[in-house]
Amino acid sequence: MITTATARASTKKLLAFLEEDGFAYLNTAHHFRKKHQAGYSYITLDAVTHDRRTYELAFYIAVQVTEVETKKRELIGGLGKPGLFDRTIWCYTVNIGPGSPHWDYPIRGNWRFKDEKELQDASAQIESFTRKLSLPYVSVHTDPQEIRKTLLTHKGHAQNLYPFQEILTIDLLYNSNDQLHADIDHLRANYSSMSPRFRSAFEDFAALALKS
Repeated sequence: MITTATARASTKKLLAFLEEDGFAYLNTAHHFRKKHQAGYSYITLDAVTHDRRTYELAFYIAVQVTEVETKKRELIGGLGKPGLFDRTIWCYTVNIGPGSPHWDYPIRGNWRFKDEKELQDASAQIESFTRKLSLPYVSVHTDPQEIRKTLLTHKGHAQNLYPFQEILTIDLLYNSNDQLHADIDHLRANYSSMSPRFRSAFEDFAALALKS
C-alpha cells in the first residue's frame, strides 16, 4: 500500500545523492536544504492525493538570499529577521514539461502513480529531472543577479507572487541607481495589462525603493 508518507520516503531515498552536494533532509519540512554563502537552497517533496487511489509527486525548488530578504523586509516594514521558509525565488515543477508555456522541458515535472511499483518505474526520470534541472536551478540562483535575470526574462521559471519586489531589491543592493530606474520603467510597461490591485502594489513598492 502506498501513501503520501511512503511516497516521500521512497523519493527521499532515491535523491540521497543530494547529500553528497551538501544538502540535508528535514523530515518535518519534507525538503532537502543546503546552507550556502548567500542563504539557503531548497528542494521540497510534494506528494499529494485527492482520492487515495491516484497519487502525484512534484517539487518546489527554491533559494533564499538572506540579504535580499532582509532588505525587502526593511522596505515593507516587516518585523524580525527572514525565516528559513522565506524564498527569494521559487518554482513549482508541475509547470514544467514538454510543450509547457511556462517552461518547456523534455521531462514533465510531476508524476502520477497508483502503487509503489509505478513510482519505482518513474525513478529514473525523477532522478534525471533532479540532477539536470532542479539541482542546477537551486545552484545558479544563489547569485542574486541570476534571480533578477530569471524574474525579468524567464517569467515562467518562477512563481514569485510579486516578482518586482525581488527585482527592485536586488537593484538597490547590487546595481546602479540608473538600473533601478530602468527596471521600474520596464516593469511599469510590462504590467500595464495587470489588475489594478497588482499595479498599485507595484507602484507602492517602487516608491519605497526610490526613497531608500
